[in-house]
Amino acid sequence: MRADSTFLANTVIHELTHNTFYAPGQAVFNESFANFVGSRGAQRYFLVRGDTSLARQSEDDWENEKLLGAFWGAVAHQLDSAYAAHRDSRVDRLAARDSVYARARLALVHDVGPRLRHVPVAALGRMRLDNASLLARRIYLTHLELFDEVYARERDDLPRAVRRLIALARSRPADPYGAIRDWLGRPPSPTESTT
Repeated sequence: MRADSTFLANTVIHELTHNTFYAPGQAVFNESFANFVGSRGAQRYFLVRGDTSLARQSEDDWENEKLLGAFWGAVAHQLDSAYAAHRDSRVDRLAARDSVYARARLALVHDVGPRLRHVPVAALGRMRLDNASLLARRIYLTHLELFDEVYARERDDLPRAVRRLIALARSRPADPYGAIRDWLGRPPSPTESTT
């Protein structure tokens, strides 16, 4: 209860989303979908109550999430490529991993950080970068842009977008992101996995 209002609203809506829909065996989709609904739902909650300041803060937080989600997705792709290039040597794999994370830290501080809204860039330099933290970030921040594309296509109508996303996920339980991409007419980019 000590959390700020936007975080609290987002969290409550996020958790309620899990009660509304949860795709079996699709933890990454479920958490990223709930992140989208929580973020957009918090914006709507504050707008309906006439609090444009907190609505704007929720919007800024969501824009940060999308930017960071794309960044972590690219880092994961680079890491996968580095591991694949050094399958036969643990030493070379670890060196490649360390190189990916060193480049990621520089990019996070110098490229991504200045584009984030209301985030102190200095804190990014101290952020933990390793496989475990990358995995945790990816669970909640995978392909957020797809959810927003559906939202835009549904004319920024959150209930319609939620219904559409649930219907798409149900239409292809083993690949909900693929169902969304197909509905949008959008093939995966080279840095996107199919999950």
